[in-house]
Amino acid sequence: MEHQFLQKREVAPVLEKEKIEQISRFNFNVLENSINTIPDAEEREQVMSFLNELKEDCQNYINVDKFYQKAKHDLQEVSAGDNEAREGALAELENWIFSLTSKKNVIVDGLSILSRLFESYGLDTSWQRGFANEQDFKEWVVERNKEL
Repeated sequence: MEHQFLQKREVAPVLEKEKIEQISRFNFNVLENSINTIPDAEEREQVMSFLNELKEDCQNYINVDKFYQKAKHDLQEVSAGDNEAREGALAELENWIFSLTSKKNVIVDGLSILSRLFESYGLDTSWQRGFANEQDFKEWVVERNKEL
């Protein structure tokens, strides 16, 4: 049976690129260890699967950002007089921006859902405070990685 928090994703604000990169570099072992304490095997597998999707979403965001940066660079290389090439480069850039925004929203939703899943299973949710602001997040990542 699918957990109620996994049934829908909510609209969420956009995360900054740097924060998503930090999340993707975070050592998820801490969260995986907590998930492994869920007694029911099926529920444990669902939450673990959700965490793996979130990790993949972060990596996908970084990959898309590389294409976006290249498209932005290509646009700068197009001469101002070549309107057709410039319009094509602008359209490509707009597509990458849309894709990045969509991926960021999925990640924010995923973090919110993961937090509620942890709460519903009575797991340690101290990791979520790390996402409150940039400085707290950086300090939290350093602390957690030292523990491992």
